[in-house]
Amino acid sequence: MFANDGCPNLNAQLNTLFNEFTDPKHRENIRWLTPNDTVSELGAAFDVPIFLIDSCKFVKVRHIPILEPSTGELKALISNVDYAARMTPPVEKLPMGYLNEGTLSQVYAFTKAMTDQPIKQAFSDLFQGKTEQLSSVNNNLRVAIEKLSNAQTDPKTKINRRYRTLPVLDDNNLLVGTLSYTDVLKKVKR
Repeated sequence: MFANDGCPNLNAQLNTLFNEFTDPKHRENIRWLTPNDTVSELGAAFDVPIFLIDSCKFVKVRHIPILEPSTGELKALISNVDYAARMTPPVEKLPMGYLNEGTLSQVYAFTKAMTDQPIKQAFSDLFQGKTEQLSSVNNNLRVAIEKLSNAQTDPKTKINRRYRTLPVLDDNNLLVGTLSYTDVLKKVKR
């Protein structure tokens, strides 16, 4: 994809390129949820923008890591696209004003039933197999580019997913941040 001489950062470890992965303060600010949190808490997490200090702007969260609270183990990575697809009621795609009263009550019932569920129940298919991830210590920028560019297919479940953001774990398998395709492109441009 890139010539070695054109991008000296390709072989650099992620924790040397992205200093935030070694910063304990950064770890405290990572947005994540647990498998037993509700779908409504997941929706709230997607809807709340975060402020990026280095660029002085607010951005919307696109991926939420789901961690086991006792061990910090990554259980799933849920995107805002996954959330929107799951929260779409099984009715015709018409504006709410065109739904009759019976269909509208079905939409409300569906939404209420979904939002009260634990994340692990509502997104059970995303908890199967292993979620693709990066190691801040063992992976270099080249590996990050490959993992972010390619769709990941779980051999057991045959679930095929493409991530534009991946969780980054340290050598203790604890979440230290997320790395987006945009973050990688900024390092390649330098």
